[in-house]
Amino acid sequence: MPEGRQNEGGTHASARDHLANERTFLAWLRTAVALISLGIAINRFSLYLSRLEETTAKRLGEGSFVDAERLGLGLILFGMLGLVLSAFRYKRTYDSLERGTYKPDPVIIWVTTGAVLILGGLTTAWLFQR
Repeated sequence: MPEGRQNEGGTHASARDHLANERTFLAWLRTAVALISLGIAINRFSLYLSRLEETTAKRLGEGSFVDAERLGLGLILFGMLGLVLSAFRYKRTYDSLERGTYKPDPVIIWVTTGAVLILGGLTTAWLFQR
């Protein structure tokens, strides 16, 4: 008989279920770290380019790298938000596995898909605007 607590249906939340939940959390964690790292890289690189622009006679226009700085900051904040939300989701899934009441939640899939599509569209529009 698998380890774990028995729910109303007679099935058990096994170690496999909990490990899958943990792997999902770690995937979200890696994504958050990647977003934060990319945001820092974009922000720092835009600062470098704006300083380089100041030292040369060439001017690209007022605030040409401000958008990149904001994009970097936005990615950092988005990564931090993703990390917090993934921790809450992990805990909620853990509790429902222990109670034997786990049901998949497709809402997070649709919200994440929508957010990535919107951000991807905005980024594409920003790239072609240049």
